[in-house]
Amino acid sequence: MLVAVPDGSKIELYPGSEVKFADGFAALAKRDIYLKGKATFTVAKDRSKPFRYIQPG
Repeated sequence: MLVAVPDGSKIELYPGSEVKFADGFAALAKRDIYLKGKATFTVAKDRSKPFRYIQPG
């Protein structure tokens, strides 16, 4: 499944995976993505707003 992120990034989710991000994501100072499972990321470049994914431990 392909997910289009509001900042222009794209996430390709593997079967059974899920992703979450905050409302207003593109306007936040940090672009945090919460990933459960496995995915491939194509990240829109923006040096002023770090992009990171967090997997529940």
